[in-house]
Amino acid sequence: MFQQTLSVLAACGELTPAALAGRVMTLPPFAEVSREDYRALLVSMIQNDFIERTETGGLIIGLAGERLTSSFKFYAVFKDSEDFTVRCGSDEIGTITSPPPVGDRFALAGRTWEVEELDVKGKLVFVRLVEGKMEISWPGDYGEIHTRILKRMKKLLEENVTYPYLKPGAAKRLAEARALARRVSMLDFPIIPLGGYSYALFPFVGTRSFRVVRKVLARFKERFKLSAIDYERCYYITFRMERGSPAELYGAIIAELSSNEFDLESLAASGENPIFDKYDEFIPAELLRKAYASDRLQNPITF
Repeated sequence: MFQQTLSVLAACGELTPAALAGRVMTLPPFAEVSREDYRALLVSMIQNDFIERTETGGLIIGLAGERLTSSFKFYAVFKDSEDFTVRCGSDEIGTITSPPPVGDRFALAGRTWEVEELDVKGKLVFVRLVEGKMEISWPGDYGEIHTRILKRMKKLLEENVTYPYLKPGAAKRLAEARALARRVSMLDFPIIPLGGYSYALFPFVGTRSFRVVRKVLARFKERFKLSAIDYERCYYITFRMERGSPAELYGAIIAELSSNEFDLESLAASGENPIFDKYDEFIPAELLRKAYASDRLQNPITF
């Protein structure tokens, strides 16, 4: 919407706010955007000199907007390839071309790192070292897994179907996985004990819903005395719980997800600035959080 607003003004010259909104907001991709949100975007663009208000009340491209639109790179929707420096404390680990979002993990220099903070303008990624191994690959973006895939994985563990195309080693591994899943009852109840105060949560939901479960779980840190919360992609979450029972924790999570007052936007903290796409750095934080909730989160309701 930021890009289209500048494109329309570049093509048409001065427009009244109503005429500009009429041209931009009627485009199909923006059908769900409210007039209040578009007004907030325009105000931000005026404040940051991407557009200017004339003496007659019309809108034209501002100096910052001219710098953007004059570049041949402006009309490409996708990000330009740029190197980001990865830092852990005062140590420089290396460089990557596409920074993962905060909380995600990647492999670099033979070790696994979790993103703690992004400085887009400074092209810096601040990370912490975590245990485990990850495949070193840079596809250019981080794909998501649909919930249907995880549900099929669960069904694969539940059923007794023999697949003739599996090699002996794969068939043996599948049989072992099925036996283990049934032995620990993870197909009947998603939270299983690992010994002591340690537990694992297997929600069997896709990437967007998994993010929601992970963030909601963190809300109960004090109530259930949770610590050492860790996760592997969208497959499972491990944690320590020193107060309450797995059933109580599961009930609390489901009650939160099912509440009429539950709001996905509330999962993005007020201080968060979830930057993913090309022009996100120019968008007000409150609008970015709305976009994050709409595009990257999905309430599983139950699991």
